[in-house]
Amino acid sequence: MDSIIYEKLDDIVVITINRPAKMNDSDDSSRVAVITGAGKQSFCAGADLKTYTMSFATRPAPEFRRRFTNGPGFGGITRGLNIDKPVVAAINGYAISGGFELALAADIRFCSANAEFALQDVGWGFHACDGGLVRLPQIVGMGHAMEMILS
Repeated sequence: MDSIIYEKLDDIVVITINRPAKMNDSDDSSRVAVITGAGKQSFCAGADLKTYTMSFATRPAPEFRRRFTNGPGFGGITRGLNIDKPVVAAINGYAISGGFELALAADIRFCSANAEFALQDVGWGFHACDGGLVRLPQIVGMGHAMEMILS
């Protein structure tokens, strides 16, 4: 099963995060990209911590840091890329940690009635490092952002 499904529907590209069991190239002819999660439970529940934490234990620190600081960020769009087309997040269910940051990186967010958002990085010994701490206050205001970040 592919973890990312790319579908072109006329002039719209739909990018589906297809990992419902885990809670979940450039095309010049496309006018917009839509990111969503497969299944009804989750848009994206962030990084797979089982593989992520193994990297800490098994990879040399400099190589590991470069991999996560020089790349395009979580989901390929969270770190300062020059994307010249609108990105829409269709949020169905959980958008947690990296998944929340992925949603925040989109230009527009549409949410289902069961959408839930959380930044749980600190509980796992991480911090929101893909722009979420910068984008969240810009989108919801400082008071609401601090409530989410600190709770």
